[in-house]
Formats: sequence, structure tokens, C-alpha cells
Amino acid sequence: MLKILLVIVLICFLIGLITVGVDLCYVGGELTLSAKLCGFLVKIYPREKKPAKEKPREEKEPEPKEEKPKKEKKPKKKKKKEGPGLMISGDELIELLQKLLKGLGKFTKGINVDHFLLHIIVSGKDPYNTARIFAYLNAILSSLAPVCAQRFRCKDPDVWTDIDFNTGKWLTDIEIAVVLRVGAVFAMLNTILFGVLGILIRNKWEWFRLKHFDKEEYKFRVENPGIVTKLIRSLLTKEDGAEAAGEEEQNTGEQQPDEHNQESEQQDNTEQERTASNG
Repeated sequence: MLKILLVIVLICFLIGLITVGVDLCYVGGELTLSAKLCGFLVKIYPREKKPAKEKPREEKEPEPKEEKPKKEKKPKKKKKKEGPGLMISGDELIELLQKLLKGLGKFTKGINVDHFLLHIIVSGKDPYNTARIFAYLNAILSSLAPVCAQRFRCKDPDVWTDIDFNTGKWLTDIEIAVVLRVGAVFAMLNTILFGVLGILIRNKWEWFRLKHFDKEEYKFRVENPGIVTKLIRSLLTKEDGAEAAGEEEQNTGEQQPDEHNQESEQQDNTEQERTASNG
């Protein structure tokens, strides 16, 4: 048994060392995309055109088969779930988001950028707007540069911008080669899945404990649920209220002609009584 476990661990370790990546190039308006597996490139776009095949001879169409009538399926009865179900409080929701961000952080740390090129020439008809756009672009790139340097390992960056008041056309060249180890994906999934499972198991155990040992607290929490349950209930009540309002409008619309008829009958009776009294 130990040998089997060691073999499985060794296989997972070797799979984690496999590197996958993407090479993206957009230069001169032409896009090329390649996938990388253990250093070998596989071209994805543009695909090579295959030689045109000869058209096959026309064959007689087969006669259509008679379709058998389909049997109607009986609707399944839904079983009502006992208990409050999943009720997540605000603290648990924040903890879930922290686990998610932690897993994404491990994923981004495993990304290596072997080559990055970004050349942008800003141009336009209006010199004032062109200069403003050029200033905004440089401000955005300068603010993103330290964040990217902390998150990603970039070996060969080449970024510059320029401005042109004559041509009136933007020019953008992008080249990026990204490599990622499969082990970083495993680390991200493990962090997120085990973290979320731990929170959900703890949540279920807390509800089980309250239901059997502290019924007053259980009743209080059912009547005052957490953030997620409150949101779902509010949405459901809004939908039910809208449907009820629509039904009331239909009912009032149907009742209005009846009330009008009753009023007209009462007016006719009063007129007849007046004529009889005058006579």
C-alpha cells in the first residue's frame, strides 16, 4: 500500500513540473497565437490552409424514417429539504473571499513571463486630445508597472510609448510569452477547495450542534439569517410581490366593468321611481 501511495505522489510531483504556456504576437496588424508544452510550440492561429478536397458524387438521399411518438415523462416530485440549509454569515463570507484571493495569489506567483513587448504610438487629428490621451496612457502604464513587477517574473520587458501628430493612426505592437507550471494550478485549486470545504463543514456542524443542543439559539438564527440568505430571501419576496401585484391588477381590471354595470342599474331604478312618483 505504501508503494502505491509513493508512486501516486511521485506521478503528481512529475505532473506538477510540466510547464505550459502561450505565445501571443500582434505586430503590424497580424495576430499569431501559439501554445507551448514543455518548450515545444504548437501553432494555433492562423491555421494552415488545407488543400481543397474533390466534391463527392451526389448520392440519393435516404428515405426518411417514420418517427415514433415520444412518451411523455411524468414530472418528478421535489422532496422538501428539512432544516435551514446553507446560511452563511458575514464573517464566513469574508473568510471565503480571503481563501479565494489566497488561491489566486499562489496561481499568479507561478506565472513566468519570458518575454514582454509593448510599443504604442498615439496619434490623432486633434493635437490637444492626442496629448491628453498620451499623458493618461503613460500614467496608467507607470501605475501598473510596480504591481506587475511584484506579481509576475518578467525576464525581458520592452515597453515604450510615442506620440505622432501627423499620421492620425494608432500603432500598437504586442508580444508576450507566458509560462506556467501545472503545480501552480494544483496549489491554487487545493487552497480554494480545501479552504471552502473547511468553512462549509464548520458551518454545517454549527447548525447541527445548535439544532440538537441549543434550540433557542437555533430558532433565533433561523428567524435572523446571515447575509447571503437575507439577500436570497429579499429577492424572492420581491418577485412574489411583483407577481401578486400583477394578479391584483388583473382582478381589479375584471371587477371594474361589474361595478360600472351595478351603478348604471341603480341609476335606472332611481329614474323609474322618480317618474312613477311624478305620475
